[in-house]
Amino acid sequence: MNKININTRYTLSPDYVLRKSKSNYILYHTHTSFRYTISYNLFLILKIFRNNLVTFANVFDYFKNKNISCDSIINQLEALPVKDFLVSNTRHPYDKYDIYTKLNRPNSKTDFTPERIDWLISERCNLSCKHCLQSSSPMLKEKAIDLSIMDRIFTQMDELNIETLKITGGEPLYVNNAKAIFKKMIGRHFEKIVLSNGLLIDDEWIDIFKDKTFHLSHSLDGVNEKTHDYIRGKGAFSKLVSNLKKMAKSDIYAAFTVTINTCNHHEVEEIANLALNEFSARRVIFNFMRPIGRAQKNEYLYLSNIEMQNVKERLRRLENIYKERLVISDDSSLLEKPSTTLYTDSTRLTCAAGTIVLAIDNNLDVYPCTYGIGKRHLKMGNIAENSIIDIWQSPQWDLFRGGISLGEIDECSNCEFISRCTLKQCRLKPLSTGNGFYSHVGYCHANKITTNSQFV
Repeated sequence: MNKININTRYTLSPDYVLRKSKSNYILYHTHTSFRYTISYNLFLILKIFRNNLVTFANVFDYFKNKNISCDSIINQLEALPVKDFLVSNTRHPYDKYDIYTKLNRPNSKTDFTPERIDWLISERCNLSCKHCLQSSSPMLKEKAIDLSIMDRIFTQMDELNIETLKITGGEPLYVNNAKAIFKKMIGRHFEKIVLSNGLLIDDEWIDIFKDKTFHLSHSLDGVNEKTHDYIRGKGAFSKLVSNLKKMAKSDIYAAFTVTINTCNHHEVEEIANLALNEFSARRVIFNFMRPIGRAQKNEYLYLSNIEMQNVKERLRRLENIYKERLVISDDSSLLEKPSTTLYTDSTRLTCAAGTIVLAIDNNLDVYPCTYGIGKRHLKMGNIAENSIIDIWQSPQWDLFRGGISLGEIDECSNCEFISRCTLKQCRLKPLSTGNGFYSHVGYCHANKITTNSQFV
């Protein structure tokens, strides 16, 4: 932010989300995905600018009328590590809406509103990948999403100050009216993460993704046609590379997601170099293949425990080189330091599902997270029929907001890794791998060290 003029009218930049979480006050930059924790006083100041187009003279008068000192306001604003959070404008870009005055927080474990919404916009895909979590393919039939309600839904997301709408599939760009839906997101204040195979990008999509609040993440499963196309199908690699070059001409650079398997685990160094150096990716995320969806039919792609340990060691060396641009996503890994929580059978369990995250399917049905989609007993509502906030405030979520105790989970309460394992919190991954709601996760650390395979 340039030098403040107290007589210039300012408003909060549309590139930022101002948010009240369960324990902090947050200023979130949707272009960079950086989250800044701010003081309560600074939150109050920025809330005025979020809801109004005003001068600092107006703000000073407001606080003086409430007998609050204004001496530190400018200093607090100028102390922020970012300088573009306030913009001078002729009109106010936000709807004047203060959601926090209308809500009670569901409980101490839950945010007032969702921080992130995961939208599985379609189970259809132009590919039939061997490890697909959703078992997607071009053969699946789906009804078109009703465009007439999309503006209302996206406005609700703005009003709720969500940070991120994460759009996945299937293939999001393969939806019948995908371009029309995505165009309705342009100008919305939340960040949009789009998980795509990257094969359907054309000039019209490039124009849409010039909006810097869109962040693309493409799937990359090898450094050449041999490995990438074995997983994704003939021609996938060359088409992806061609589209990446077209996007680069418009200054659009994606992140990449890599699912490690027996075909590509020997290439992780080359994949990191290709993604981060040759393709100039924002970051590359390495995942490990899990026994969910179509992967359950292709067990030969699973790494052995020895192979997995070798890959993790190599990835940690790469992490030291590439720093925050390389992310190792391994939900079965243990915390470096044990939790300070004293775990007993009565310890209440929660995860992100239903406390900071909710998921929506292609029918606009709401679930705790994407691992619960399709399990009808976990449906929490439908956003075409009810508002997002009414669904979020419903007592139906109580099971996921501390309604489960550690003693109810098979084998977890007496496990030697209890203070370092986070998988005990998750109830929907056991369901996705064919087990029960109160089962332990089959690929947890305790199971891996007692079997020859990472999966049982």
